[in-house]
Formats: sequence, C-alpha cells, structure tokens
Amino acid sequence: MCFETHFIFLQHLGDRTEQRLWDQGIMTWEDFLAAQEVPGISPVKKRMHDQALLAAKAAYEARQWRHFACALPKNQIWRLYPECRDVAYLDIETTGLEVRSTVTVVGIHRCGKTTALIQGQTLTPEAIAKALEGAEMLSTFNGSLFDIPILNHHYPGAVPDIPHLDLRFAAKRAGLSGGLKKIEVQLGLKRPDDIVGINGFEAVLLWKQWTRFGDANALDRLVRYNIEDVANLPTVAEKVLARLMQKHRPQREVASSNPLV
Repeated sequence: MCFETHFIFLQHLGDRTEQRLWDQGIMTWEDFLAAQEVPGISPVKKRMHDQALLAAKAAYEARQWRHFACALPKNQIWRLYPECRDVAYLDIETTGLEVRSTVTVVGIHRCGKTTALIQGQTLTPEAIAKALEGAEMLSTFNGSLFDIPILNHHYPGAVPDIPHLDLRFAAKRAGLSGGLKKIEVQLGLKRPDDIVGINGFEAVLLWKQWTRFGDANALDRLVRYNIEDVANLPTVAEKVLARLMQKHRPQREVASSNPLV
C-alpha cells in the first residue's frame, strides 16, 4: 500500500470518508485530482483538497515528512513509518517518573546498530544530537509522555523536531494493550533469561547499585536491559504496523513494494 493512497491528512476528512473514496474507486491522489467531481464532497471542498494534494505531492517527492506529520491526526502518524528509510528508535532509563528525574541511560537503535549513552560517561546533549542527526523519524514506546519530555528538560534541543511514532498508542489502535514487555509477549518476542524479569523499578535499583557501590555487574545489566528495550522496538513497530495497515487499506489491490503489506 503506497502512501499516495492515504487521504486522511486532508482537512476535515476522516477514516470513513477515506474508505468511501476507496470504495468509489478513488485509490490515489492522482485519481482524486483527475475526477471532475467526487460524490459526498462539495465543489468548494474538492478544490481545497486538490490544492492540498498538489502540495502533498511536492512534499512527498522532496521527502518532507514534517509536512505530513503536521497534517495527520496524531493517531495516524503510523502511516508515515513505511516511507521513512531512517528511523531512530529511542528508549531511556531514569531514576524516577518525574520530568526532573536523572537520566541514567539513553539507548538509540538506528540502521541496525544500538548505542547506549551512560550518565557520567558518554551521555551528553552533543552525543544525543549526533546519534539522532539526519534521522527521518523517531520511534519510542510511550516516549511522547515520558522519554521526550524528560530529554527535552535535561537536554533542550538535543532531540530533533522530526515525526514521532509512539508505539504505545499505535499498538493500542492495533488491539494490543499493556506495557512494552506485555506487548512483546503478545507478539511472540522473547528476551534473554537474565533480562526478562527486569522492570523500571529494578532498573532504578541497578543504577543505585552502580553509583553507590560501584557494582559494574549492575551497570552491565541495566545497559543490556535498555539495549533489549530499544533493539526490540523495530520488530514491535513492524508487527504493529502490519496490523494497522491490514485494517486501514483499500479493499481493492494497490500496487506497492512495501514489505509490510
């Protein structure tokens, strides 16, 4: 399913209208633009949507994904995911749940490689910015409520202003609920035995073991726990997106090279 089949970013056009367009045989932006009139859409709105689609075509060709991130409803950002070739997955560990809590580890998985930035060693705003430089999309699990606000508080400007796919809410829309670990189980993902039982509370204790007693094993477990979190996000994203795209697609076949379809 190619991105040019999506219409939901158009102003005042929702899921039902998009599905009705598909049912009417208007499968792509070109189909909409070529139609003299569209049942259910007034001539005034048709002209407005035509202009928006012409702007969308230019943005799409230039890979200006922020154009669509600003126009799409927040719960529809997932539609951009297959188009972004360079997605940076991010997960952080902290000493608490408040925005002022100390950030202990920042894990970033990108292009098949995982980087763990550790407080007091490699974690700096410059290191975060460098690790995310050039990424087309950011993906987290509950990052819109936790990771990003905390990073913006401690390291303002380090996280780029790019489209953000929060898998917590995408998963819920796909019929999966619970925390990341619970959803991983629902999707058939497994963690190493020595990591599987760690949760956010124990992650805090591991950091204390390191800072108070110099327990290198505790730090190692914490880092591996973080790496496991962030390295699993691409697989979670692919499985969640496959479910969403199955639910939100034309009934007719649309040619696409997208591996998620």
